[in-house]
Amino acid sequence: ESQFEQSIENPIVFDKKLKELEVEKGNLEKYVGNYKFNSSSGCKTYLKDDILYVFVPGQPEYELYPIEEHVFAFKILDGYKVEFKVNNKGKVTEISFIQPNGTFNAKRED
Repeated sequence: ESQFEQSIENPIVFDKKLKELEVEKGNLEKYVGNYKFNSSSGCKTYLKDDILYVFVPGQPEYELYPIEEHVFAFKILDGYKVEFKVNNKGKVTEISFIQPNGTFNAKRED
């Protein structure tokens, strides 16, 4: 939900929900793994109750939901998503965190 003009007495409010795609559990498993940023930090993705999550140390775990092929939005953070890079053999090689303050890439370790 966002508002263009804060000073309008009856503001126009736009509600936009990202459409969630159906993805079979078997297809979600290819995204599960450990990823490393250029710094010493990393993150991991995992399945819990057939739902994909991402965890970055020092932050809570975040539930993800699919919105495009290889692209997942954060369930509770508007404007945040991850995109998995897949090579020509179908193997996930990298994760990109797309956030309002920039895009952060991490290479797969396993």
